[in-house]
Amino acid sequence: MLSDFYDAFLGYKNKGKKRNIFIVLCFALIIFAINSFNNTVLNLSVVPFMYFLLAVVGFSGNIYKKIFGTFIGMVVLMGTELIVVGALSITSQQLIESSMMYEPSAIRLTVIVKIITLMVFAVIKQFVTKEGTNMDGATFMLYMVLPLSSIGIMFSIAFCNIDFGNVTLAKYCLAIFCILLMAGNGTAFYAYNRYAKLCMEREINKRTVLMQEMELENYKKINQANDKYMELLHNSNHYMRTVYGLLEQDNKDEAINIMDSVLTEYEEGELIEYSTNSILNTILSEYYDKSKTNHIEFNIFVEPGFNIECVESKDLVAMVSNLISNAYEAALKSDEKKIKVQMYMQNDGSFIIIKIENSFSGEIVRQGDRLLTTKKDGNIHGVGIESVEKVAEKYDGWVSTSWGNKSFRTMLVLNNSYVV
Repeated sequence: MLSDFYDAFLGYKNKGKKRNIFIVLCFALIIFAINSFNNTVLNLSVVPFMYFLLAVVGFSGNIYKKIFGTFIGMVVLMGTELIVVGALSITSQQLIESSMMYEPSAIRLTVIVKIITLMVFAVIKQFVTKEGTNMDGATFMLYMVLPLSSIGIMFSIAFCNIDFGNVTLAKYCLAIFCILLMAGNGTAFYAYNRYAKLCMEREINKRTVLMQEMELENYKKINQANDKYMELLHNSNHYMRTVYGLLEQDNKDEAINIMDSVLTEYEEGELIEYSTNSILNTILSEYYDKSKTNHIEFNIFVEPGFNIECVESKDLVAMVSNLISNAYEAALKSDEKKIKVQMYMQNDGSFIIIKIENSFSGEIVRQGDRLLTTKKDGNIHGVGIESVEKVAEKYDGWVSTSWGNKSFRTMLVLNNSYVV
């Protein structure tokens, strides 16, 4: 339990499970050897040092964090024993009369102490483990029903003066099932932790695949642009000769038409790198192309040095795609058909600002805190912004909206965690 607490509080130095198990077992044997001397002074002086040495050898983190972790571990281990002993000493005579001094009863007492210790460590771990691996409050309370009921059962057995007489088999069965009950308590928490880690790994894999897909899409656009440039360069000699011939014939209008079409092809084949983030480039390029196809005026400004690397790929796609998609859908149905996107840093890079302004037709109304539109295909802005707000909270951010004069404005502000 202590090593599991260290793992949550500090983290193993080495990811190899066999090596970590070997280290923990070695220290367990050393502490067992120390306890076998039955010397209180030796235990109180050497065992805490061994716990600290375990933190130093097997776990990462600075020395102060290891000292603090050892101190917390010792308080939990020793404190739970003192609490149980203090509680049971009130009825010590009853415990003696009910065979608490015999081996099965001693095992029951040990099991009770260890389950309480497990519970205390579990509570502390809720506050020190990383987000995504610890339980939410409701789930944690449900899991706590098992150890609480186990302790209640064991205390009831201890205080009910149950006398098994000479039925030795019943005593040993009780001891065995007490041990299994304690193991069940521990297994329940470890099962959840294992499940949470698997979910976290699956989420990381999804984000990796998503990022690769976005990067692949960006590379495809780059290749398409390069192919188009190569084709234009190949044909440029023919264009120049044709234009030269038309000018010799004083056919300026036809020559200008050809040059305009060539310049248009160059512009269409151009791939703009808006920022150093390939995912952001892909999203902006996609909606820029769609806007151009549907005759929407799409102006994009990304400040040089704009840095959004602190935002995870999945969250970046969710926020930016939602906001620009909403703006695109609204502008497509509007009369003016305009979208303006601005991305920049503020307060020496402490905040990431994304402003989006788009034209819209129809009246926007509220339903509680949610935005709606009076058009039949409503919810243009409401659903998307609600989703973005939930993701923005993860980065200590917020979303604000305003509208007027057939223009809808959205501003997303995120805290840049990369700034120290």
